[in-house]
Amino acid sequence: MSRYSLQERTKPSIWDSNCYNLCMEIFIGHDSALRFWRLQGMTREGLAGRQRRSRLPSRLTKASIESIERALQVTGLEQPLDIMVSTPSARSKSRLQKAHVFSGPLPENSFHALGNGVFVSSPEFCFFQMADKLTLIELIELGFELCGTYTPSVVCQGGEDPTTLAKSQFNLPKLTDVKRLTSLAQRMEGVHGYKLASKALRYVADNSNSPMETVLTMLLTLPYRLGGYGLPMPSLNHPVIPVKAVRRTTDRSHFRFDLFWPDKRLAVEYDSEEYHDNPKKMAEDAARRNALTSLGLPPIIVTKQQLYSVFEFEKVAIQLARKLGRQLKHKKPGFAQARNSLRRSLL
Repeated sequence: MSRYSLQERTKPSIWDSNCYNLCMEIFIGHDSALRFWRLQGMTREGLAGRQRRSRLPSRLTKASIESIERALQVTGLEQPLDIMVSTPSARSKSRLQKAHVFSGPLPENSFHALGNGVFVSSPEFCFFQMADKLTLIELIELGFELCGTYTPSVVCQGGEDPTTLAKSQFNLPKLTDVKRLTSLAQRMEGVHGYKLASKALRYVADNSNSPMETVLTMLLTLPYRLGGYGLPMPSLNHPVIPVKAVRRTTDRSHFRFDLFWPDKRLAVEYDSEEYHDNPKKMAEDAARRNALTSLGLPPIIVTKQQLYSVFEFEKVAIQLARKLGRQLKHKKPGFAQARNSLRRSLL
């Protein structure tokens, strides 16, 4: 699927304005909404404003099915499209859509308007909806993604080949943050999915810039009962401005660390080894490390091999715990089983 802008997707030529007056509004949610946000890439910051609505449609008509067909064109999503309705009677059998019932009052600004009667769940509302489908670990991982600046690789439609793989994207506009997710969760108390969503948000942080940064953070910070090492949550992609003496040796106005504990001045960087055969990149990394050493902030490097090895990664966790003044309790009964389960979920 091509990543053309939303403006291109909603050109008037797609729609017959006379027909639109007869069609119901369509509200996209759940997996389809999540897929929509993942496929937006750099265009997602320019979406139309959020809309305040009190309730969802209570019925689907022939006109609404026509609207769904147009919604599929507008969004580029595949069928069946996950749509949201307010009553079980609104469900109808169709290969085009799968209806999900949400009968309670909608939280304020829970949908984004895409134009022409098509709405998509906001990232915050989408997170809440996915609590009905995902495990706790999967929901925490999704929280990092929505509050981060990347999308994971996704399979999307591309001409005759429906398995075209869209690679992960990085340095994207953020969709939301922990504060906004938490605010919505507080307003959804008592609704199905509230407990799991609220629990997951205890372990989510803003500003992760890659799936592996998220995995690294979760492995280090989740509590022992969930298989993590229980370390305090770091600041992700934290900016550090070098002192004047160091600025003379580098052209960087600031440095960013994948994981950083400011009070301990402890930095961790994930090395994917993606550019190890690139001499220019290697030289840039060497210059960066020298500048960070001058700052008194030589980061601890975690390699892909360390991350994927249970024993090597435990050495990293022990090293970090000592520098953070923490004592690990990773030998407690049941931890090894929880750790292995967590690693199976993430790696």
